[in-house]
Amino acid sequence: MITVNNYDDYQSDNKQTNKQLTSDQQTTNTPLTTNKNEKNLKNDKKNIIKPLGVVLDEMIDEHTENPNLRKALREFVQYRNANPKTKISDLGLTKSINQLTKMFGDNTADKIQSIDNTIANGWKGLFDINKKGDKLTYGWQEELKAEQDKFDNQGYEPKRSAEEAKRKLDEL
Repeated sequence: MITVNNYDDYQSDNKQTNKQLTSDQQTTNTPLTTNKNEKNLKNDKKNIIKPLGVVLDEMIDEHTENPNLRKALREFVQYRNANPKTKISDLGLTKSINQLTKMFGDNTADKIQSIDNTIANGWKGLFDINKKGDKLTYGWQEELKAEQDKFDNQGYEPKRSAEEAKRKLDEL
């Protein structure tokens, strides 16, 4: 059997020392650790997802200061989102705005006219318009007309005259 002299003296000192170290350590670590609720609140503020309608409105406001063009673009978004199959995303709106700028530059009236024509005709996309006198035409209409004129100007002549065709029928 082994006997330890002054066993209680050694045990009590050790407890006090550990207790003192532990309490000091906790106070210095407390500011370093964050409360889980505080952390979640900070993350929620960073990762706020805005509704798509708000995002699209902000995009429209950033694109132009013209109230008439803003109104037309909002009508275009509303028109497209009325049908679940043609809903427009933020990327779709960006591409549409870029397309309008490419077609019409800074001409706001033509941009509005193109949007209005799209809505009025039930189209999904935006199309270029060309003005000829008082009549509005679209690029594809001009190309079709040019092809028709080209065909008409070639002077199509039938291989047989009407009289010759009638004579052949009588022979049969």
